[in-house]
Amino acid sequence: MSMNTDGQQEQDTTVAAGADWTSRAHTLAHSASRATELVPGVVSADFRISGSPSAPALEIDCTLARGEDPTPVIEIVTHSTVEDLEELIGVPFARRDIQVMIAEEEVPETTPLTIVPATVTPAAGLAAAAFGAPATGVDGTAALDLAVAS
Repeated sequence: MSMNTDGQQEQDTTVAAGADWTSRAHTLAHSASRATELVPGVVSADFRISGSPSAPALEIDCTLARGEDPTPVIEIVTHSTVEDLEELIGVPFARRDIQVMIAEEEVPETTPLTIVPATVTPAAGLAAAAFGAPATGVDGTAALDLAVAS
């Protein structure tokens, strides 16, 4: 808390230096990377936040699928994701380094993941029954069977 010019207390929204800052910066960068990878046409995204809480620096490496127009992705990243990060941190980035690349090769379309409920038998706790390739269900979806550790 600090006092403003009117003598009223106001909350300081900046993150304290040290391990708290490093951990929070890493978590926010990881979340922004994952969110950006959900944008259509984005193959990969890597956000890194460094610097101090009062002068943070942002580095972004973003790869788009071949043939994608980078303009909408740049708009989303700079006008939404970066601004959201600045709001969460409490200060604007002192430096932004945004690299957008186009994949050299055609990126195959991915098949949506189908989540199948696991089979669980009653007992003390859960343990994975088998490691390696998941079992395939009758409909061709992947499933992981769980067994109870005794």
